[in-house]
Amino acid sequence: MRFLNAVCQMWREGKNRYGLELPTLFHTSHPGLCEALRRSPLWTQISARLYGESKARSRRTINACRQKAGTLEKLGTATGYGGHFRAVQGFRYIGDAACA
Repeated sequence: MRFLNAVCQMWREGKNRYGLELPTLFHTSHPGLCEALRRSPLWTQISARLYGESKARSRRTINACRQKAGTLEKLGTATGYGGHFRAVQGFRYIGDAACA
């Protein structure tokens, strides 16, 4: 986690390819990393999704896009994204200023 903190602090200070002070938003589903980020004074939790998106809705969206592009076969696609049940949590790096 020291590496993640160091990289995020550099971005916060503007030490990046843009030369701008930028915030860092970080999403993870790893339970141990989520717990460590929650305990750290350098991070704040900003979101939590307890389950995945609807796979059926994703399938409909994919088929609609393919139909618009004219590449949809007769049966359409049988797959989609989502449908998993692992929680995803979002965190914002607030940096060393939070400790001062």
